[in-house]
Amino acid sequence: MSDMNRLCKNCTYFEAKGSECRRYAPRPVLLEEQKKIRWPSATPIGWCGEFSAKE
Repeated sequence: MSDMNRLCKNCTYFEAKGSECRRYAPRPVLLEEQKKIRWPSATPIGWCGEFSAKE
């Protein structure tokens, strides 16, 4: 697969509905003075070194 296709939108771990990367467990974050647990955010055209092609 070419590097141009190794984008989040083509990755097994990308959840498009919430623009989230689900490679690792959700993490605690502080939003509007409240603690919440969130998956890391990702953009469809983002990329990382842990790409896994969708089957």
